[in-house]
Amino acid sequence: MTKLGLFICAHDGISCHYAGAGTAASGYVKGIPLLEKTLKKQSIELSAYAITGKYLKSIYGFNENLLRENIDICRNTGGDVLFCLNNSNGFFQYGDYSNWVPASASAATIIESIIETKRFDRVIILGVDTPFAFTPVYVKKQLLNSRAIVQGVWVPHSTSLIHERGAFDSKRLEWEMGIVKEINQTKNMFVSYLNSYMQHHLRIEYGVSEKKLIPLLNGIYIPGVPYFTQEEISRTIREFNIPTDKPIIFSFGRGATYKGFDVFLQALRYLDDLPVHFILQVAFFSTKDPLLRKLKELSKQVKNISVIFKLSYEF
Repeated sequence: MTKLGLFICAHDGISCHYAGAGTAASGYVKGIPLLEKTLKKQSIELSAYAITGKYLKSIYGFNENLLRENIDICRNTGGDVLFCLNNSNGFFQYGDYSNWVPASASAATIIESIIETKRFDRVIILGVDTPFAFTPVYVKKQLLNSRAIVQGVWVPHSTSLIHERGAFDSKRLEWEMGIVKEINQTKNMFVSYLNSYMQHHLRIEYGVSEKKLIPLLNGIYIPGVPYFTQEEISRTIREFNIPTDKPIIFSFGRGATYKGFDVFLQALRYLDDLPVHFILQVAFFSTKDPLLRKLKELSKQVKNISVIFKLSYEF
């Protein structure tokens, strides 16, 4: 029986859930039971671990139930959920360069120790997004006393060149370009892409070698999709004055400038005569966010729209 160690390192989706990257990471963990069952038929014994930052329970998006579910899933394979240091007071999940370096290194130290103890034959490490980009490479470089075959994947759901066009975070850009350089020249290290756009973006704008790009698509964990009654849906429709006699065009996302919701609302002023109704749902971390005020003002200039400035799962 081949012993396989799987390590999923993510800032969101393990003990908290506040963004789309967390949805993806949570989905990776929830897929572990099926993966374990499938691998067992191939004489592969899976031990799965999830690693995330050591956060306070009062942090935005902390989810005790999600954490418990993930712990149970990992422990059922002989693994666990473990917590790394990220140079914060427990209030930074994503953070910045000052948090990414210790997060990547701390997670790598945890993984290296487990590999040495468990004596795996193969190891797969997913470093989800920028905070854990370097974790697989750090392990690969300094795993000196193990026979395990180590493969690692940086899993970017976005990049500096997407998030910050026009106002780049030079430290983030340097960090991401640095991991691409390391992966291009390190055996068994890869970068994943979730669609053709990211594949092209990573190859052309970041210089990832074609042979280092592998697909890792996001899916939907069907048992986790909530069910809402028609009564609940009707109540939401009434609350936000949503008409039911015309087509709906729905746009949603996190309240961040690069999402372009301000441009979207400005464009809608010229589409008042379209026989449709627009719905814009935007979630903000803070009610004091300047972008929230801007979107509220812009939405007043659009006639055929319902705006929801909160997370609402009735849709």
